[in-house]
Amino acid sequence: MSSQVIPTLILRPPASKEDVDAAEPSIRATIEEADRILREEGADAFNAKYGVADTCEGNSNRSTLANNDNNGALEDAIVRGDPRPYQIALLEHAKKANTIVHLGTGQGKTLIALKLIDEYAHEFEPDSGNTDSGVCIDAKKKQTWFLVPSVALAVQHTQTVRANLPSLTVETACHTASNSEESRRKLASADVVVITHGSALDLLRSYGDVFNLQRVNLLVMDECHNCTGKHGYAQIMNTFFHRIMDATQRPRILGLTASPIINIKKNVTDTGLSSLMDELERIMDARIYSYAALDDEDGGQMKAFSQDLDEAVIAFDSSSPTFPPPPSFDHLELHMSSREKELNRLSRLYYELGPKATGEYCSVLANELSRNRYENESKEEFERLVSYLRRFASLCEERSHQAYNHGKSNKLQRLEDLLDDQFVRDSGDGSDDGSGHVGLLFVERRDTAVAIHHYLRKKYREGNSSCLRSDVLVRDASHVFKYTNSKHKLSQREQDELNRKSEEEWLHRVR
Repeated sequence: MSSQVIPTLILRPPASKEDVDAAEPSIRATIEEADRILREEGADAFNAKYGVADTCEGNSNRSTLANNDNNGALEDAIVRGDPRPYQIALLEHAKKANTIVHLGTGQGKTLIALKLIDEYAHEFEPDSGNTDSGVCIDAKKKQTWFLVPSVALAVQHTQTVRANLPSLTVETACHTASNSEESRRKLASADVVVITHGSALDLLRSYGDVFNLQRVNLLVMDECHNCTGKHGYAQIMNTFFHRIMDATQRPRILGLTASPIINIKKNVTDTGLSSLMDELERIMDARIYSYAALDDEDGGQMKAFSQDLDEAVIAFDSSSPTFPPPPSFDHLELHMSSREKELNRLSRLYYELGPKATGEYCSVLANELSRNRYENESKEEFERLVSYLRRFASLCEERSHQAYNHGKSNKLQRLEDLLDDQFVRDSGDGSDDGSGHVGLLFVERRDTAVAIHHYLRKKYREGNSSCLRSDVLVRDASHVFKYTNSKHKLSQREQDELNRKSEEEWLHRVR
């Protein structure tokens, strides 16, 4: 038996711990200097300083593109438009007292925060000089802290504040932001610090001579419903805010939330809900305000800003007309339960909307449907399905000419009457009256939404009416009836690109 040589690998550090400790300050200083040049002077100065050269013609404009991307991000972060009356009212409340703004997603909480930050900017204390932490501040100016629960939101809100309040110095504190004296100096001298709750706790606990809530004139809490239990928000309020005995030295509090209470138990009572909201208000030393609460607080003055709404319940007879049953698909021998479910939905749609709209939807499906290869749908099974859809569409068209009300259910007819009254008859000759009116029709099922869309689009196109244009928005149109437009044949990258273009085209049309 021959001997076998076993290789031996010995690992050891390239330098001793003392060497590493000695080199660390120099390495850190070099990295911080490079970071400063890149942020303050731009990519061109960074490349010139450190000799970074592009190696091919395709990358010759890399630094320009980087700067353009940054400018584009700031441009996208600008909040456009004037505040709405309810935003102004909530802002006025926030100026007077600690406020938790309870508004839904997209209703303008960020704009209220930006206006209040601008209101509190540039407040200074008369004190100045060096601090125990070695940070020299020309004037211990008041700061705004924008607390966020995640790094992603810190980045997002930093861009938003910089884009909308360019005169203010905005810094971000997350991860190891307080590790170096240089980073702490930048944070201490900033007008606005967008900071995660973990970094805020670190600064308040370890560098309290520079970072304390007495120096903060405005404390904004995004997603403030987290300010409960042992969350960092609650720790900041309980440990640092409430221990400031002089209320005049405490910062103004602005909370932002779309849902003031979270983690609700299934059997919670109304009293329990009230207790949860009371606890949030107690910890944040603030009151919850929403659009609905403004009427009560302001003696109904917000009602003057509201549009006059006409509410109406439109009744229809669901029992008639009675259409002949749709064609059976039992003989198709479809092996996939998913196809059977889809055809059953078509049958329900037939009774809900009538043969007129269902037939037009079947025609669209027959043209756009593609074979389900992932579930091993055979070519013969697919052809039988398409043939059934075409036969269904043809039968619906025939019944539409013979049936009551041209094959439209009472529900669909009442919907047509409503749309004609609101959009067509108001314009007189059927042309666009320029009013900019928009109607939203909510339905329970996606296939109903798509079917009504195709029906309305054809109806008003054939009627040469330009005043009503229809479109549809569902979570995933390709899943209403599986594998339309052959989407399953696309790669993930191609699918993402197709979805992006579809969203852009849809947004362009509705604008």
